Amino acid sequence: HHVSLPAFFMSRFTVTQAQWRAVAQLPPVEESLDLDPANFKGDQHPVEQVSWDDAQEFCRRLSQATGKAYQLPREAAWEHACRAGSTTPFAFGPTLSTDLANYDGNYVYADGRQGLRRQKTTPVGTFAPNAWGLSDMHGNVWEWCHDAPSWRNEPSRFIHGGGWNDTSERCHASDILQ
Repeated sequence: HHVSLPAFFMSRFTVTQAQWRAVAQLPPVEESLDLDPANFKGDQHPVEQVSWDDAQEFCRRLSQATGKAYQLPREAAWEHACRAGSTTPFAFGPTLSTDLANYDGNYVYADGRQGLRRQKTTPVGTFAPNAWGLSDMHGNVWEWCHDAPSWRNEPSRFIHGGGWNDTSERCHASDILQ
């Protein structure tokens, strides 16, 4: 189905642990935040132990500190940005490999081949960006969206991206297209 989107900006990378710490130290708006919500440590690694509520508080604090409005992307905007103009299931084509994204390579999608099972996050930007310069849109960590897909009747919290979720369970390539 077709969806119309207003113009929007999106970060090139998922939020790093260094970025999270900087924002989490700002005064609370509605709730407290853990300064170190990650099992896989490294300043350039993404945070992977955050809830939807944590992500919302992060956006509120960043907005308050900068005077600019920040929010989680709408599901349709995330999907549009992830595919970067492609018509295939993944921005890189009809399947995915662990040369292109961080996920459990023991599981394949379509005609893909088995690959690595790293069992941890990788630093942001480890893999080539999509055609629009956005990195790690497939794999590495789940990414919270502001809303549910417009074609589903589900709760208002939705994750995308595949990778390590907030309980550190592995995600398979087949889970990336939830």
